[in-house]
This record gives sequence, structure tokens and C-alpha cells, in this order.
Amino acid sequence: MAPPSPGARNFNPSSLSPPLPQKAKYHAIRFFYVRNLVQEGEIDLQHVPGTSNPADMFTKPLDFEKLKEYRRMIGLEFLSELQTQDSSSRGGVLEY
Repeated sequence: MAPPSPGARNFNPSSLSPPLPQKAKYHAIRFFYVRNLVQEGEIDLQHVPGTSNPADMFTKPLDFEKLKEYRRMIGLEFLSELQTQDSSSRGGVLEY
């Protein structure tokens, strides 16, 4: 799991002055939940530079080369690419 910036790891809602408005309580609850998961070792937060964040393929317009790079990073491939790579075996799911 990656926060949007290094500062997100150090955010402390209780240190805000004035205190959080009532409708911001949801964000504070999420912050403390994530913070507890980090402290318990359930998740590890790491900064992902904006130039290599595969989540961008779902939120930003990209050129085709960048899209292919991000797809590869998360393990997605076009079916046609898989068929070309595996044309010698001609196997299918039913054969397993």
C-alpha cells in the first residue's frame, strides 16, 4: 500500500489546531486504522514516485508505451499477447 506522499505517513490528525471538524472524523478514523495496521506489521507503507506509479493507468491519460509498462508491473497482459507467446502449446484451461 502506498500513500500519495511521504508526508502522509507522518500525518497526525490530533495535532491539528483547530480540532478536526465533525465531517473530517471519517478521515481521522481511516488514518488511525491504517496507522495501527502499520504498527502491527500487517501492511508496509512505501513511497511510490509519481513517475512509476501503476495506479496512474486507471486515473490518467497515458501514451501506449507507459500503459504497457504499468500493465507489466501489475501482471496484466492482453489475451492476444498471451496467445502469441503460447502458440506452441495450444493448451487451455480444460486441459489442466
